[in-house]
Amino acid sequence: MLRPAIAASLVLAPAALGAGDFTLPQTVQSTAPAAYDAFGSDVAVHAGTLLFVGVRGADVQALNAGAVEIFSRSTAGWSFLQRPTATGLAAGDQLGESVSGNATWLVAGASRHDASGADAGAAWVFRKGAADWAFAQKLTPAAGSAGARFGSAVSVSNLALVAGSPAAANGGAVHPYRLVSNAWTAQAVIANPSPAVGDRFGEAVSVSDAYLAVGAPFDDARAVDAGAVHIYVRTPTAWILQTTLLPDSSSAGQHFGQSVSLSGTRLAVGVYGADTGAYESGRVDIYDLVSNVWVRTGSIVPEFPVAGGNFGWDVSLDGSALAVGAPGAGDVAFSGRTELFARQGDGTWLPLATGALLAGQAQDVFGSAVSTASGQLVVAAPAAHAGDGYRGRLGAADLSADCDANSIPDIFDLANGGVDCDDNGVLDACEADSDGDGSIDACDGCPADPLKTSPGTCGCGVADTDTDSDGTPDCTDGCPSDPLKTSPGACGCGVAAPDSDADG
Repeated sequence: MLRPAIAASLVLAPAALGAGDFTLPQTVQSTAPAAYDAFGSDVAVHAGTLLFVGVRGADVQALNAGAVEIFSRSTAGWSFLQRPTATGLAAGDQLGESVSGNATWLVAGASRHDASGADAGAAWVFRKGAADWAFAQKLTPAAGSAGARFGSAVSVSNLALVAGSPAAANGGAVHPYRLVSNAWTAQAVIANPSPAVGDRFGEAVSVSDAYLAVGAPFDDARAVDAGAVHIYVRTPTAWILQTTLLPDSSSAGQHFGQSVSLSGTRLAVGVYGADTGAYESGRVDIYDLVSNVWVRTGSIVPEFPVAGGNFGWDVSLDGSALAVGAPGAGDVAFSGRTELFARQGDGTWLPLATGALLAGQAQDVFGSAVSTASGQLVVAAPAAHAGDGYRGRLGAADLSADCDANSIPDIFDLANGGVDCDDNGVLDACEADSDGDGSIDACDGCPADPLKTSPGTCGCGVADTDTDSDGTPDCTDGCPSDPLKTSPGACGCGVAAPDSDADG
């Protein structure tokens, strides 16, 4: 069996805002967890409502044949939907090594499939039907070759599907498909533009309906294993190379392009081998399409650079939100971290939080797979917690709420001391305060009295004034101006009522 899997609860320490840890609201687990499943081998969130999870070590159809599980999200969080059956799957295929999906299609790679030769690879496509997801077709390269590892990376949009073969001849290849009559039809193979053995062109792919980004993290154009990313434009019949991006520095071993994520005309590139503050602490470069030219507009480094942290091993970009996995970082060796960023109006990227596993252990590699979409974040640790049998779990968080519009998700504001007097997960600053006294209605005993937050002795709308300072408020003091009396007695207020001879 495989040796990967896990995640308990995700703890985030808001990096940009100061101290304060918190546990993510939900832990997502396999519906049928088993030791060495590697649940979370890859993850993909679509539209904040669908979650696709690779389980490459699953034994349900055969030993290490792998599987994919599908979850849906409601107000209660993520719940299991289905584990679809993959027709033609065999032992050792490791389906779920890579996953990508949308509302209609799910594609999962199995680069160890042997139909076209040992480890030639394949990908399985599932389609959403009226009731559930069903197997649609199995994809294999027309000229498959042993060891090509087709399906190591996959990506699907509404109109396009691609699968990477990073170990194919000449340094790798990418296989594109287009949708014809509800079936995916192969197009011309995209060869490595600068053929060289070991480039691993196709190690990472990200496709939209208009653009395709392909990572070649061992490309040597700038320096040995410095890496490269090639961007293509879709035409009705083929993908045309638009440009090749190279790292700015000429340092060897950066592995620029280990991960790529397209969001509209913005691209995030993981550079996990960059020495930014420490050896191989990692970096992420951001590109935007400006006047039809891809321009580097940002370079993001880890908040807590550590040697071998590998920040950028996986990236997920959703408009102005960015999640970055750093599986080599953490409080103990390779326990892993994930960092979150938000793009500001001036183009800078604000660090929001740094996440780690609660009670993380060495070799957890938390953050080796990350995905964020529509305010939902999912992070995997596919080699964590030996005591749990490496079953695998995911940490999930809802980042969509930002009631005070400060570009910081409310859960991070709350973690940094934001007031939530009724513990309902909503900042007090965003709740009703009818009388404007600074205490929200839910926690204000007198929500219509700006002078009081509790009825006190006299009730709402009546001041608890003690004019004579005798410890009894005026509302219950029979002599509110007489500090010696609280009732008129026989003599009245302001007149003592002594009984010198004590005869009553």
